[in-house]
Amino acid sequence: NTSNVTDGNQVPAHSIWVITSGTATAANIATAIYDKRNAGCGMKGSQSYGVLQVDGTTFTVLWDDVIEINVFITFTATSLNGVNPPNIAVIRPGLVTGFTPGVAAEVNINALATEVQILDSNTLVTGAGFSTGLVQILTLSGIAASGAFTVNYNGSVSASINWNDSISTIQTKVQAVTGLSAALVTGSIASQTLTFTLTGNVAALIFVPTNTLQTSGPVAITFAYNAGYANTLTPSSKQYQFQVQTADVIITAPVLLPQTITLAPLATQTFVGYGGYGSYTYSISTNNSGGSINAGTGAYTVGSTPLVTDTIKVVDVLGNSTTATVTVT
Repeated sequence: NTSNVTDGNQVPAHSIWVITSGTATAANIATAIYDKRNAGCGMKGSQSYGVLQVDGTTFTVLWDDVIEINVFITFTATSLNGVNPPNIAVIRPGLVTGFTPGVAAEVNINALATEVQILDSNTLVTGAGFSTGLVQILTLSGIAASGAFTVNYNGSVSASINWNDSISTIQTKVQAVTGLSAALVTGSIASQTLTFTLTGNVAALIFVPTNTLQTSGPVAITFAYNAGYANTLTPSSKQYQFQVQTADVIITAPVLLPQTITLAPLATQTFVGYGGYGSYTYSISTNNSGGSINAGTGAYTVGSTPLVTDTIKVVDVLGNSTTATVTVT
C-alpha cells in the first residue's frame, strides 16, 4: 500500500502485507521479506520472526500464512455420446488435485468446465456454481401443521425440531449441534423458509436426515435446499485460498453403476452410487422379481420370479436420485 491511508485490504499506509503458502520455514520467509523490503516500509501480519542484523540487533518481520477456505462445487454432468455415463469416479477426486485456485484467486464455471473436460472428455458441464456455504437456506414445500424434523451438520444431528417451535427455539437446537454454536437461524416453519448463517470455514452442508412434517391435509412436507451458488466466486480476503475437497463436489444427477444389467433369479449384484452429496440410500423402486437390497451398501439379490424387470434407486442426503435397470432372465 503506497498511499497515505489504510487501504481496502486493511494494509496500513506505506506498508506491505505478505501472505505465504507452502512449506518454507519461518526463518526463510522472514529473511526473504527482510531482503526485499524497502527501508521505512511497514508490515502487516500475525506471524513474526526476528532477523539478526549486521549490527547485532534483531529486526522483527511480520507476515500472514494463507487460510484455506472450503468451497462447494455443484454442476450437472451429462454424457456427450449418450452411451457412456460421466466418469464421476474420476472427476470428483481429479478436481481436488487439478482444480487448485491460487491464493486470493477466484473460481469460475469456465475454468471448472475446462478441468472436467480434461478429466473426462465425454462429460458436459451445465448448471455449475460455487459456494462457501456461509448462508444455507431450507425451503419447505408447505406450511406444516404437525410433525418434526432434525438437521444434520458434519455428522452431528440436532434435537427434534417441532412444527410449532419458535425461531428462538429452533436456533437454540441448531446451535447445540457440534460446529454450529455461532449459527444464526432466521425465518420460521410457518413462513416456509429457514435461513442458516454460519461463520468461519464451513465444513459441510446442512441437511434434513429425518422428517415427519405434514400439512393439515395431511400432505408430507419436503425441503428444497439452496447454498447460494454463484457462477464466479472470489475470496472475501486476500489471505484466503479456496480449497476443494472430494466430499464437497456435488455432481447431479448421480450415477448408479451398473446402469443396466441382466441377472438370473436369486443372483446377487452390488450397485454403487457416484456423485450427489453425502451418504447414499439404496432401494428397489420397482420390485417385480421379489428381490431385496441392502439400503446402506447397495448389495442387491434378485427375487425368484423370472422374465421381469426390477428398478434400483439411489438417493443422496439432499434428495438427488437416479435409477438402474435389472432384467431378470
